[in-house]
Amino acid sequence: MSSLFKAILSAANFIWFSLRPVVIIILVFIIIASSLFAYDQYRTYQERQLGATLIHNIKVKSACHETVNAGSKFNLKFTIANQNNQKVDLEGIGIDVNLLGAKGKKFTKLLSTKPISSRIDSGQGQFEGYQFQPSLELGADEKTDILFAMQAASKSQAEASSHTIVAYKGKVIFYFTPEMSIEASCQVQVRYS
Repeated sequence: MSSLFKAILSAANFIWFSLRPVVIIILVFIIIASSLFAYDQYRTYQERQLGATLIHNIKVKSACHETVNAGSKFNLKFTIANQNNQKVDLEGIGIDVNLLGAKGKKFTKLLSTKPISSRIDSGQGQFEGYQFQPSLELGADEKTDILFAMQAASKSQAEASSHTIVAYKGKVIFYFTPEMSIEASCQVQVRYS
């Protein structure tokens, strides 16, 4: 028995010395990966804290209460004022589907934005995302206007009744860097003849 035990111990010792460099390399990779993950989490936390501080001094003034006829074009204007001592970047916007259309119905259509943006898949069902390329930089104590060129849908597209006025209410979200966002309420009333 003793020779069998010595043979097993010798084989285990040989396997350990053979695999030890591989195990050490794997452990080093695990330590580096966990360190990078922890650092990324810490930086995200710092950015959120900075965003929470800066958000109180960013104001959005909305001129988003329009009454239009079916099929007509109209503009929505938002003024964003950065009252902070440092710059922020406006990365994109999210428009509530309650303003654009839901369940196969179209209420309004976003034709363009000024500054120019492109539609992105936001992954959120409630908002359609649009991203500015490049992002819009707002310097300290600076303000800028964002314009949406829109068009109201026809009566058939909205599946609306004749001789009615329908109010579509929703929100527009502005996404900034450092990580923060601001919501603005919006209402569009459309007259269907």
